[in-house]
Amino acid sequence: MTLLYTRILYPGSKQAALADAQTFLEPPSFQSHQIYRALDVLAQESDFIQAQLYKNSLKLRPRNHQVLYYDCTNYYFEIEQDSGNRKYGHSKEHRPNPLLQMGLFIDGDGLPLAFRIVPGN
Repeated sequence: MTLLYTRILYPGSKQAALADAQTFLEPPSFQSHQIYRALDVLAQESDFIQAQLYKNSLKLRPRNHQVLYYDCTNYYFEIEQDSGNRKYGHSKEHRPNPLLQMGLFIDGDGLPLAFRIVPGN
């Protein structure tokens, strides 16, 4: 939860989130390598986490489903080898680097509904 809270309050990297969390009333007792190890678990459970967040958000306020928006963006990596989902693809900046693509659905109020990370090719 610490990573989630710090990313909402102070958007930044995982390292920055850990440093920012040190200023909380109850600073975290974990280290950065533990954050990186947890990312695989979060990736595997992404669909379940998103479904639960959506279901719980309905308890807080109604969602505007009259209009849905979808956007895609690419993320490039300053490496030369593709691996996993990082694949060579068409970059709008014409970069010769591996890419990841993220698609995001938001509701009519601009609140996220779901996202998906796919290979950059």
